Amino acid sequence: MKACLRCNYALDGLPQEHACPECGLRYGAGDAVWRDRRPRRIWFVALGVFALYVLTFYALDARFGSGSAPWVRHLLMALGLTVFLLLAPSPSSLPTLRRGRFIALTADGIVARLSSPTVRLLPWDGMVDFYVDALGKLATAEYADDFVPLHISGLFADGHELRAFEAAVRARIGVSESSESRRPADKP
Repeated sequence: MKACLRCNYALDGLPQEHACPECGLRYGAGDAVWRDRRPRRIWFVALGVFALYVLTFYALDARFGSGSAPWVRHLLMALGLTVFLLLAPSPSSLPTLRRGRFIALTADGIVARLSSPTVRLLPWDGMVDFYVDALGKLATAEYADDFVPLHISGLFADGHELRAFEAAVRARIGVSESSESRRPADKP
C-alpha cells in the first residue's frame, strides 16, 4: 500500500509488516483491499452541467443570434445552476466520491470507507460472526452485543470474489462455514 487507509499517511519506505506512524493502524503482507468498481457520480454531474451550459448557449445563438436579450441568458444560467444543485452530491459526500469507497482486511480488522467520508475500523477482537446477504449488497459484522451493517455493493467484481471475501473474514475470526450463526434468513 502506498498510503494508510485510515489517515492517508504516505507509507513509502516502510517494511511490509508495520504500523502506520501517524495513526497506528497495523499492516501486513496478507492485507487485501477492494475498491469501488462503480463510476464516480461527480464526473457525470460535472459533464452534464458542462453539456447543458454549452448546448444552452448554442441553442440561444442559433435561435436568437448572438445579440439575444441578456435577461434570457441570465435566466438560463440560473436554470442550469438550479439543475446542478439538484443533481450534485451533497458536500458531505464529496470526500467519499473524490477518494472513493473501499473495504480492506488488515491485521487490526476490517477497514472501510463506504457511505461517508469517515474511515471505519471494525476490530477482529469481539467479532463473533460475519455474513453477506444473498444479493451481495449488505454485509453484517456481528459482535456479542451489536450488529454493524456495511453497504458493500459495487466493491466486488463478481459473486466468487464476494464469497471469497466473506470466507476470508470468517476464517480470520475463527468461524467455519458450517458453524451455526445467528444470520437472519435470506428472503427470496
